[in-house]
Amino acid sequence: MIGAVAHIEVVLGDITKQRVDAIVNAANEWLRGGGGVDGAIHRAAGPELAEAGGKLAPCPPGEARVTPAFRLSPPVRHIIHTVGPAWEGGGHGEAELLAGCYRRSLAAADEAGARSVAFPAISTGIFGYPPVQAARVAVAALASTPTSVELIRLVAFDAAARDLLEAELAASRRGDAAQRGDASPVRLTARVRGHVQGVGFRASVRMRAARLGLSGSAANLDDGSVEVIAEGPPERCRELLAYLEGGESPGRAKRVTRRWGPPLGGLTGFVQR
Repeated sequence: MIGAVAHIEVVLGDITKQRVDAIVNAANEWLRGGGGVDGAIHRAAGPELAEAGGKLAPCPPGEARVTPAFRLSPPVRHIIHTVGPAWEGGGHGEAELLAGCYRRSLAAADEAGARSVAFPAISTGIFGYPPVQAARVAVAALASTPTSVELIRLVAFDAAARDLLEAELAASRRGDAAQRGDASPVRLTARVRGHVQGVGFRASVRMRAARLGLSGSAANLDDGSVEVIAEGPPERCRELLAYLEGGESPGRAKRVTRRWGPPLGGLTGFVQR
């Protein structure tokens, strides 16, 4: 019965070698193969996959189609093909389409009777979706979608992608705990790079943090970045991080790296330096 949320885990590896009931392919709309993950899956499954996929095409962005796994090794029985959005700056519904890829793929897995599914990082290759934002969308969509699937495995192709997914999954779990009222405060350390050393950027971060009730600081560093430190409830720190990453704040933020840890204390209010 559909109604539960699956256990989610992150691994580093080859999606074609995962021992799951179904794997998800980051496909193009014609479902006949391509580069990256798509090409690797087609090579492993054999030429029958392109023939079967072509009969189901076109597949619009955000949708999903299912084929047999053909020459992939058991227990894989199904390949779920989904077409992610191309990144156009974030203002053209990309997040909604990407979330739809994960939700529709889970729905397809339910229809196929799969109890374990492996996902790649959809749209982060030639479609250009920024990996940080893509990881957030992936985890949020999968963690909030009721399904009969019992295990969701996010398969990262390199250590950087794995670290992003693990951090996002950990942050999501802290947020869940916060909603239950049993979360401890956390410390967020974010390094913002770009044209961000103006007074306006730090002032905007201070005002947003103050509205969220966070303690901490925003300071210019010698390498041209701004270091933002915030301590408080996990969900409030995540809201501040989303503000930094989402392009709402003044300045031209190009990249945000973050680190989570326990609070160190000793902070009073939020200051800009």
